[in-house]
Amino acid sequence: MLKIFQSNFGNISYYDMNSNSNNCLLLIHGLSCSKEIFHYLINNLYSNFRILSIDLLGHGESENSKNKKQSYSISGFADSIIELLADLKIKNLNIYGWSIGGNIALEILDKYNFIQNVILDGYSPCSYIEKNFDKVFIFNEATPLIGKNNLTKNEAKFYVSNGGLKSNSYQNEFKVDKIVENVLRADGEMREYWYKSVMNLEGISPKECVEKHRKKIKILIGEEDPGIQLNYLKENFDDISIFFKNVGHAVFWDKPEEVKKIIYTFFNVIFYI
Repeated sequence: MLKIFQSNFGNISYYDMNSNSNNCLLLIHGLSCSKEIFHYLINNLYSNFRILSIDLLGHGESENSKNKKQSYSISGFADSIIELLADLKIKNLNIYGWSIGGNIALEILDKYNFIQNVILDGYSPCSYIEKNFDKVFIFNEATPLIGKNNLTKNEAKFYVSNGGLKSNSYQNEFKVDKIVENVLRADGEMREYWYKSVMNLEGISPKECVEKHRKKIKILIGEEDPGIQLNYLKENFDDISIFFKNVGHAVFWDKPEEVKKIIYTFFNVIFYI
């Protein structure tokens, strides 16, 4: 069911499916995308979970923020989601965060007391303390687009393609086109403010957060991810990481059935047919 929550900085659009379930799963999308990107997981999980899938402020059907400097950051996005979780009185929550959604998930994990477990997809936890971005990420042709205000349609298509969001046996070309529309809809100032906040190392340090909550976290990484240094994960988080061959930046997009099984297993939820 589509709902609207009035946060301090603007209305947030979100799906709330199977609200009677005690097992709640929060899905957090990546930069410039929307809640619709999780359509396959939503359709295949909602019978066993309460699904919350949110459009971040400045994305999808949510409003652009009324205070962009404060809310367009990892901490700001997390705080607006925590507002919603508190309003809904969510007490038993698992999180699946993709790309920067994984970064946001860690911020929520560190601030909200009712998190059971977290899966990070396409996100590698860097250290703000060590300032080790160059060891964690690969900077490529798409990197300048993540912080750019105005994107052309061709740039949006390249951004989506570089993220590994291409048509496959689970996702058709129409779904890919919708993601391109999402990127073009996203508030360009959001990208600018978010990028500045990351460069200023605002919020919790991801690596140290994962080390603190290690038993609660699983990391899913495509071996063809164009933006992540695999060796860093193998050296630091091999025990909690799962690597997928022939997969790019979004494991849930290319391997949804495998991801579904991991979700049920890691979140300790029995799958009822």
